[in-house]
This record gives sequence, C-alpha cells and structure tokens, in this order.
Amino acid sequence: MSQSSKVAKLGKPFNWASKVSWIFADRDAFRLLLVCFVLPGLLISVVLYAVETCVSGIEFNPATLTFRTFSFQRDPFFDFQLTGIKHNTLNNAPAMAMDLIAARNQFPLDQASRWDLVSINKGWSFGENGSAKILLHYLLAKDSGNNGFWLDFAKQEPKKSAALWKAVYQLVRLGFYNELPRIFELELDPTDTDQFSNELANRMRSILLKRAIEQQKAGNSAAASVTASVGLTYGDNTTLQEIVDRHAGK
Repeated sequence: MSQSSKVAKLGKPFNWASKVSWIFADRDAFRLLLVCFVLPGLLISVVLYAVETCVSGIEFNPATLTFRTFSFQRDPFFDFQLTGIKHNTLNNAPAMAMDLIAARNQFPLDQASRWDLVSINKGWSFGENGSAKILLHYLLAKDSGNNGFWLDFAKQEPKKSAALWKAVYQLVRLGFYNELPRIFELELDPTDTDQFSNELANRMRSILLKRAIEQQKAGNSAAASVTASVGLTYGDNTTLQEIVDRHAGK
C-alpha cells in the first residue's frame, strides 16, 4: 500500500486548534459548551468561595454570664474582612448555676465587658476551640438521669457549691479558663465541707500565685496585682503580698 493510500485511509490528524475554532465559530456548539461546562464550573467555584469566606463561632462574656454567636465573611486568600460582624443570642445556651450568678454579683473586680472565644469555624476547615469552651463543657454536664449535674450538686452540697462556683467565677473573670479542671475535680473528693474549703483555698492560692508571677515577669504589673489580690482572699502569702505592694508603690 502506498504512502498516499495510508494517509487517505487514516484521515487527517486531530487538531485541537481547529476544533476550538470550530466550537467558537458554531453558536450551537458554543452554547452547549457554556451550559455543560463553563456555567456549572463557575457556579461551583462561586459556591466553594462563598463557603470558604464564612467565619462563625460562639463567645462568652464573663461579666454578664452570656453566650452569643458571631458571623462574618472574610476573603480566605488575602485575609480581608468583607462584611461587618453579626451577633445573635446563642440558642439553647446552658443554664447558669445560681451559685455562679451569686459569685458574679459578689466579685470584687471591675465588671468591664469582655468577650472570650468559645469556638470558631472558618470555611471548610475544622472548627477550633477557644479557652472558654472549657467552662461551657462543665456547664453542660449531665447526671445519669440526663439532668443538670450542678443543680443536683447544689441541692446536696450547698456550701461546697457556693465555694466552688465562687472560685470558678474568679478564674473565669481573670481569664484563667485552663485552670478550671483543677477546681471542678474537687467535687469528686468525698470530703466534708471544711476539708473541701481548705483544699479549694490551697489550690486557688497556688494557681493565682503561679499566674501572678507569670504576669509580673511579662511586665504586666497591674494584672499581676489584681491576680495577687484575689489570691490573698484565700490566705496569706508573702509573695502575693509583695506583688500587691510593689504595684502600689509601697
């Protein structure tokens, strides 16, 4: 078979340039391309981008003992905020223990508003928890009958409950959420009220001494003095007193 016969049998070689030119030249083919490929691809891209820009989460105000949600849009490539922040009351917010509310009313520090992060979600990524999630975890605790655990604890151990939630609120107001497990685990100790109070005082004094020293080393003497002052309510301590006196200029 001659070379010319082979070419005739095989036909012309495929040419992408000619095919593309043909698609754009033929209106029906161009419309089909738009409907089947371009528009769905563009729509999917818009949806993916819109989801990726979504930022939402939950935050907690220790001064008012309230939870709220927040949401806004931000560009994921340049980390530029696209919309204002919207806030709403958190649906199904946990009930606050009465002793926690009482502790807030007694707290000697200022009641300036502050919102602490509970959790945040950014686009398609997994959510991240803030330190205030620790408090939410304990507030949602249930007993074996699916009832509020701390409500039953307050009924059975009213004095312990009042002391525990006062300490909890002081740590929360100071922003020391990571220390909460050391206080809540005291509920597990089968001790009488006096033993409970002594151990609670020892732990709080130890926690606040450590934190006050850290704050002082970081150059935040005002915060260290406030922390030390709370620590002294749980018993005398030379170092705590020195921190308070140093800030007062004594």
